[in-house]
Amino acid sequence: MKKLQDHFSGEGNATRRIAEADRYKETLHYKNERSLPFETFLTKCETMYNIYEAHGEKMGEDAKTRFLFRKISHVGLSNAIEAMKAKITTEPPGTVTYTTVANHISTAVSELPDFI
Repeated sequence: MKKLQDHFSGEGNATRRIAEADRYKETLHYKNERSLPFETFLTKCETMYNIYEAHGEKMGEDAKTRFLFRKISHVGLSNAIEAMKAKITTEPPGTVTYTTVANHISTAVSELPDFI
């Protein structure tokens, strides 16, 4: 078991995983349910965050939220995004978390005509 752990935590595999996270960071975006379901989009975001965290490059809550806002390009979600941005600026710091934002947008996605 120790040899397997050493093998998969080695330099080459770490580099490969970080390259995968970088690829997600550059190419991942949400356009609509047909091209990529929102839940899959969020799962890939979490995968990216976890890879970075495992290799000492943890993204903070604010960075995760900004990434989410930047990578959603569905016109029907602009009101939900703007509402969350307004809530973030009016609430005390740390009150609105990445999970809160993701849940709010996920609810908005479920109410879109192309979701049904």
